[in-house]
Amino acid sequence: MKEKEIWKKLLSSNRINDIKKKKESSEQFQMDIRNPFERDADRIIYSYPFRRLQDKTQVIPLPIIDFVHTRLTHTLEVATVGRSLGKIVEEFLLQKGHIEESQLNHIPTIIYSACLAHDIGNPPFGHSGEDSISDYFIANKGKNYIDDYFNSELKLAKTKDLQNYEGNALGFHLLNNYEEIGLNLTCATLATFTKYPRISYIDGDSQTNKSERWNNDKISQKKYGFFIHDLETFKLVAGETGMIPLKDGISWCRHPLSFLLEAADDICYRIIDLEDGFRVGKIPFIECEEILKKIAVNDHNWKENKYNTVINTDKRKFSYLRSLVINSLINEVIEVFKNNYDEILSGNFDKELLKMVDNNIIIDAINNIKDLVKKYVYKSADVLTLEATGYEVLGGLISEFIEASNNHDSNGLNLSKKHSKYFDLLPNEYKSSDKDYYIRYLKICNYVAGMSDSYALNLYQKLKGIKI
Repeated sequence: MKEKEIWKKLLSSNRINDIKKKKESSEQFQMDIRNPFERDADRIIYSYPFRRLQDKTQVIPLPIIDFVHTRLTHTLEVATVGRSLGKIVEEFLLQKGHIEESQLNHIPTIIYSACLAHDIGNPPFGHSGEDSISDYFIANKGKNYIDDYFNSELKLAKTKDLQNYEGNALGFHLLNNYEEIGLNLTCATLATFTKYPRISYIDGDSQTNKSERWNNDKISQKKYGFFIHDLETFKLVAGETGMIPLKDGISWCRHPLSFLLEAADDICYRIIDLEDGFRVGKIPFIECEEILKKIAVNDHNWKENKYNTVINTDKRKFSYLRSLVINSLINEVIEVFKNNYDEILSGNFDKELLKMVDNNIIIDAINNIKDLVKKYVYKSADVLTLEATGYEVLGGLISEFIEASNNHDSNGLNLSKKHSKYFDLLPNEYKSSDKDYYIRYLKICNYVAGMSDSYALNLYQKLKGIKI
């Protein structure tokens, strides 16, 4: 059957470094009861970039209250939802005869692993951090340096990598280059991880700055998923898993499981951003309750009497509603996936599953949640203040380290004692006298973007003499 062969490639357990060496993956530990994708999950969890997520912003920057979400707690919740979606889809495919029983538990574990990694490249202070890095190369000295130092080969793509700096691309870079050899994950996990399988610049793109998305009706092409530096690695991933090319060698259709990763993320961040807003006292419970109940009542576990009599505090009510809402949205997303399965497999479907739910009440409720969080949380003075702080911190660090790199020639000499100290502060793996200034700058951006919120803030304050 054609579909079986397609899924055999989509679920490839071959590891990326083995593909690079042109050899079949052979798992070393014959006594290991884990499947290859479970090993992927463990490799991600034990990595340093994953650990740093515990001190990276979800919605409340640098929280002083310990029950709000960080990127780490958000990631763990997304992974559990992704795994649930995977279990249901796997049963669906098994019943259709599109996968073998020997492949059982592969799909949920692939999605679980990819979900664990999905935010691993997020810079400190969230999207504010991305914007700060991008803006340095759009309007500040960085733009002049690009004009002066970037050679003509792939100049547009290299420029867009920096002027539209993207956490998703850093995530792919870390997974494949961290400590030089990366985590050596399976191609199925890497393909599922890559929600935006394209480079940053394709001839005909209409995007002119970071605040605009590409004018493209395909959700998978709205951002980019890997730097031009990592294009050859992604080509190997795409080839191994049979991803369908859109533009030869620079963009592809999504891996089918990537839609489920995206849905898990969408479900979780909508609900938990609302919950954090409620828990820190920014959003009145009555407004949360009104919206969440519209979704929760669709779940078969909803019990009106229990909700009104037994569950007697606002916090407990929110927890109960959250559980039913997530379960209800999982089931709705699964129906969308099933109804569009043939198009998804053929590469003709390219939309967000959650937005395609065939229930206007639920869609309206999801949109109302978005509006509520934006009104009370995203636009609140303390959140905006801390985001502005993050913008200054990352921009300041990038500026100083770029200056240090520019002043440092291939003989190790430096034109400025100040920047000599900055250069010495860079870890060895991020120091570069490469003649390709794109590589120099990308390493520095990746160093700063890989920091945790607190580390970036403390380093900036020390370098500026604000704190000793």
